[in-house]
Amino acid sequence: MTVSRRFAGWPPYARLAVLGIVVLAIVGAALAVGPLQDYATQSSRHDADKDLYRAVIDHVRHGEGFYSASVAEQLERDYPVRPAMTVREPTLTWLLAGLGGWRHGIAVLAALAVVAGLAMIKGLESVDTRRAFFLLSGLGALVAFGPYVGPIQVTQHECWAGLLVVLSLAVRTSERFAAAVVLGLVACLFRELAAPYLVIMAVAAMGERRRREATAWIAAGGLFAVTYAVHLWAVARQTSASDPESPGWFAHDGLTHVLETVRLTTFAGAGPDLLSVLVLVLGLLGWASIASPLANRVLAWIAFWVVLTLFVGRPENIVWGFLWAGPLVLGMVLAPGALRDLAAITRWNRSTTR
Repeated sequence: MTVSRRFAGWPPYARLAVLGIVVLAIVGAALAVGPLQDYATQSSRHDADKDLYRAVIDHVRHGEGFYSASVAEQLERDYPVRPAMTVREPTLTWLLAGLGGWRHGIAVLAALAVVAGLAMIKGLESVDTRRAFFLLSGLGALVAFGPYVGPIQVTQHECWAGLLVVLSLAVRTSERFAAAVVLGLVACLFRELAAPYLVIMAVAAMGERRRREATAWIAAGGLFAVTYAVHLWAVARQTSASDPESPGWFAHDGLTHVLETVRLTTFAGAGPDLLSVLVLVLGLLGWASIASPLANRVLAWIAFWVVLTLFVGRPENIVWGFLWAGPLVLGMVLAPGALRDLAAITRWNRSTTR
C-alpha cells in the first residue's frame, strides 16, 4: 500500500506558490543569516561535557551514588547545578556504568542507530517501492544517523534520546502503538527534552480520534512527570542556594542558531553554509510532501524544535539538535519526489482537460 503524495493532486497555482516559497526560503535564509559563526570554541565545551560525564560514570562504577557524584563533579568543574534540571537524568550514566564504562556503550549506541535507521527505512517503503528509492533511503539513513555514534556522542544524552524517538516513530502503526509509547517514555528518561514528543503523539492520536492510543501517550507523560519530579527532588537534596545557577536558555538567536545547529549535528558541517540551509528547507519539504501518519508526526516533531530553537538555546546547547536533526536529514530523501510533484504543472493541466 502506497501513501498519498500531498502535492500531487494540488492545482497549479498552489504548487507554484509552494515552489516559490521553497526558493524564497533557501535564498532568503542564505542572505539573511550570512556567514555562520565558526563554533570552534564549542568543541572544547563538548570535550568538557564528555569529561564530566565520563567522570560521573567512573564514580558510579565504583559504587558512589549518581546524584552526589554528579553535583560534586559539576561544582568542581564550574558547571551550574541550579535549577535542578541542569543535572542530567541518571539513566545513561547507570547504563554505561552497568556496561563497564563508556567505551562499551559505543557498540550499543551504534546498534541503536542501525535499528532506528532500518526501522525508518521500512517505514518509508510505502512511499516508493522501487529499488532505487530503497537504496537512497538506506544511504539517507546512514548519513542521517551516522553522526549520532562516536566516543563523544556516547555520553551525550540527546543522541540516545533522539534515536529512541526515531525508533518510536518508526515502529508505531495504526494497529500497534504500545512499543512506540514505551520507547518514547524511555527517550524521556534519557533526556527530559524529549518530553514534548509524548505531547505531540498524544495530540496526533486525539486528532485521529484514537482514544486508546491518546490515553496511552498521556499516561506515559504522567508517569514521566512523576519520575522527573523525583529526579529534581534528588538533585535539590544535594544542592544549596549558594551554588552556581544557570544563566538561562532564552537566547533569541533566531535562524542563525537553527542553521548552526543543523551544521554542527549533521553532515552539513562538512560543506559550505548553504548546505545547512538546503538540509533545513528540503528536509522539511520532504516530510511535508507525504500524507501519512508517520510523515505527519515526524514533521510535527521537527517543526516544534525548529521553532523552539529560534528562541531557546545558547551556543553550547547545539547538542540539542540531535533530538531532531537526524529525521530532518532523512527527509531530504523525500525531497526529489516533492520537487517533482511541485514542478509537474503541465501534466496536471493535461489530466484536467481530458
